Amino acid sequence: MWPSIVRAKELRLPSSSNWQMDYAAESCQLARQFGQGENQTVVQFTRYGPSPDFDLNVIGNPVGSHVGRTEVRLRFGTSGEFVRSQAMVGLVGKQPALLLNGRLDNLDQHDVDFGGLRKKNAAELDRLETVAPETEMAVSSMTLMAGSRTLVLELGPMGAPMAGMRKCVSELVAAWGFDPDQQAPPAPPPQP
Repeated sequence: MWPSIVRAKELRLPSSSNWQMDYAAESCQLARQFGQGENQTVVQFTRYGPSPDFDLNVIGNPVGSHVGRTEVRLRFGTSGEFVRSQAMVGLVGKQPALLLNGRLDNLDQHDVDFGGLRKKNAAELDRLETVAPETEMAVSSMTLMAGSRTLVLELGPMGAPMAGMRKCVSELVAAWGFDPDQQAPPAPPPQP
């Protein structure tokens, strides 16, 4: 269940820092702080290679203090479907943390038949393509729901931060000795 520390049904937190990019040897991590005081929360997007999805860590009191798994619903932006996700709840240092995966286009990865990928299922492969920059640009918030509680983080336009993430991943792949263009996920096909 959602933590008891969040007393209101919806907690909306504005950003309280700039985006920071960590160029590590094995990953790229984009992080930003939201809210202040007791509600201070940090969001981290981490990619370990060229992929349209990312590890998502939400760290701070608003995510609770119990340890285990919990189902949350996640949506980037203000429209479209919420994606259900199994999240791990634990601690990062002494701070409560929610650890899950996501994509800015809100693709529900539970519906992707990864077994079908081995059979070269074209319909499933198309669903795993990169997230279009226009989609990233349209996203400016993230909503997490669990039970009757809702946490809304005002991310700001995600076009420039995600362009920075792509640049970091490209440099990471090049540092490994691979061609970033050959390793990149496929671009979305043209839409009629």
